[in-house]
Amino acid sequence: MMTRKHNVEDIRKILEEMDNKGLSYFSKLPIKISKRMTRSLGSAVSKVQWDIRTREIVKVTPLEFKFSQYLLDAQLTDQQFKDIIVHEWTHLYANNKYQDDCGHDFRYKAECKKLGYDYVGGMYCSKEIGRAFTSAIRNAKMQVK
Repeated sequence: MMTRKHNVEDIRKILEEMDNKGLSYFSKLPIKISKRMTRSLGSAVSKVQWDIRTREIVKVTPLEFKFSQYLLDAQLTDQQFKDIIVHEWTHLYANNKYQDDCGHDFRYKAECKKLGYDYVGGMYCSKEIGRAFTSAIRNAKMQVK
């Protein structure tokens, strides 16, 4: 399996591909890269508006994507990298579709499945990337030190 470092353009291409599948506009959202993200590889950020009286969510608006610099620095296969980007895209998609913060609930898992991705856990959409990904991230962190 061929591994390589990835960049923001790679992220944007995957987001555009997913937009075409899901009929969304998320590839137009800002992509921020953070050197401070060490416990998470990515985050799909939405603005959540609440009704103060009923304590219910009124509206969920997708804002941006944030990814760890370690994600870009890690030597990952294209599929491993894509799985992480798709994972975050699916968060925005499910949240926007259901106008709720779906987290990793049954709605999020159902959207993963519709897209052809098996939901496995809090971090991964695909079983194969677990160990290889952890190793690649650890190596990227060691190179930065």
